[in-house]
Amino acid sequence: MSAIRVLDEKTVSKIAAGEVIERPLSVIKELVENAIDAAATEIAVEIQEGGHRLIRVSDNGCGMGPDDCRLAIESHTTSKLADIADLDSLATLGFRGEALHSIAAVSHLTATSRRRQDEVGVCLRVEGGKIISEEPAARNPGTTVEVENLFYNIPARQKFLKTSRAEVQAISNFLSRVFIAYPEISFRFAHNDVDVFRIEPAESPMERIHAQMGREVSGAIEEARGNLKRVGIHAIFTRPDFTFPNRRFQTYFVNRRLVKDRSITIAVDTAYKGLIPSGRYPMCIMLLAVPPDEVDVNVHPAKTEVRFLHEHEIHSLIYRTIRSSFVEPLKVESEPPLKLVSPQAKISPPPLLQPHPPAVQRELKLESAPPLLVPDAEADDKQRVEIYDQFYDTFIFATVNGQPVIIDQHIASERIMYNRLKRASADAPSQRLLISEPVEVPHYVFSVLNDNLDAINSTGIEIESFGDRAFVIRSVVHNAGAYDPLSLLTTLANEITAAPFKAPDNVIQDKLITVVACKMAIQGGQKLSREEMKALVEEYLTEEFNRTCPHGRPIMFELSREALNSWFKR
Repeated sequence: MSAIRVLDEKTVSKIAAGEVIERPLSVIKELVENAIDAAATEIAVEIQEGGHRLIRVSDNGCGMGPDDCRLAIESHTTSKLADIADLDSLATLGFRGEALHSIAAVSHLTATSRRRQDEVGVCLRVEGGKIISEEPAARNPGTTVEVENLFYNIPARQKFLKTSRAEVQAISNFLSRVFIAYPEISFRFAHNDVDVFRIEPAESPMERIHAQMGREVSGAIEEARGNLKRVGIHAIFTRPDFTFPNRRFQTYFVNRRLVKDRSITIAVDTAYKGLIPSGRYPMCIMLLAVPPDEVDVNVHPAKTEVRFLHEHEIHSLIYRTIRSSFVEPLKVESEPPLKLVSPQAKISPPPLLQPHPPAVQRELKLESAPPLLVPDAEADDKQRVEIYDQFYDTFIFATVNGQPVIIDQHIASERIMYNRLKRASADAPSQRLLISEPVEVPHYVFSVLNDNLDAINSTGIEIESFGDRAFVIRSVVHNAGAYDPLSLLTTLANEITAAPFKAPDNVIQDKLITVVACKMAIQGGQKLSREEMKALVEEYLTEEFNRTCPHGRPIMFELSREALNSWFKR
């Protein structure tokens, strides 16, 4: 008997569906892209229980007649291509002819559609890829697709679905990116019959971004356009002095298709090189217009990856367009100058500190810090602290009981703040703010924080929502340093969404406390008086677990006699 066998049609359909449909978000991506291709100006996305029970996408596009509706359910049927040559001139988001067929193969699907020229529409019901009923239906022109019981016939896939909360956040994040590229379309997203957001049509992507990000971020946003040969670019990005802890706010479109592309990411990073600290990232919305025959969108079944014919030119255009907004552009004789709009004030990159010679680092063995001074719990008198100076506005040079030490002021302050917050979270008093201005945050930040207020307010600070886009910070830990409230709130939201799946509440609480401690601590680069340095060091020495900060970094470096003898070759 042959070891090779032909798979049956049902198995083939399920395997093919698995390449395209991984979760409720995958269904919504395919259906929203179909609605956009149908020239819709209104798109509504409604889900129940995170999309596990029901997904409904409605539009006012061109609609389908009965014959087209039946064909759309079949495998490899599309209105976007006639032959292989059409792949070089694609102007639509969908083209593989797999979306409805793949969704229908793993769900109970109902499609209702009507063309403008028809008096009545059609309603198809499909189970496991097979049409079980077809009947006339009343509907305004457009299409509605309802997907129920996703993966009902693939229990193994159903078992690995994410939580409703995670799916709502993922769908909201996806739609918030898509509607930037399609400002002419109104979008509505609802979960369990409650609107998550409604977005009315706008004049431009920039208008959509301003509405999405809030006034604090909007004040730091720049816009520039450029072109090189046949490629055009519309870039929207933040200034180097306004960055985020991750790439969440970096979104790229190629011919209005949402994509992931490493070459674009590298070009953006290169444009900001030397202008922002390591580990920080700008907001960047990139809309590229590339001739269809110079970009391959048929790289992956999910259609999120692309391949450029002239990748180097794309990289150069992105780099020069963004960089020219901050520093004087280099004159390149072989390439035409960019046509930029709204030129911004020029700034120079910060000077770079010269590192110590490698030999010095080896002698001091900085990679493995020596034992730190720990306060004696049984001593009656506090330790003697003498402050000598602060250098680089970051490090404090002092002696503790006559022993010379170097202390990182931010890390020491972070340990103090962390310990205070841990005590405050156990019902110790916090500091009520007499005046607190509302802070407008990006939509996704508001949604995440509003869903997790109890967890946040258990960390020793207190925030409350103000309208539907802002928060007010009502109380903070005692003697908190100056902090950026927008950065604090955004980072809290990022930590919540990045928490491990089903992480215990105490783990999430500790992550949030660590974020607050870092933001409210004295920062590196902050000038301190001698009295402020002395108070900081003395308080730090009395704290528990003061060898490291909550992130595990050492706080104090002891200049021992042995290290000094080694330095001077004694």
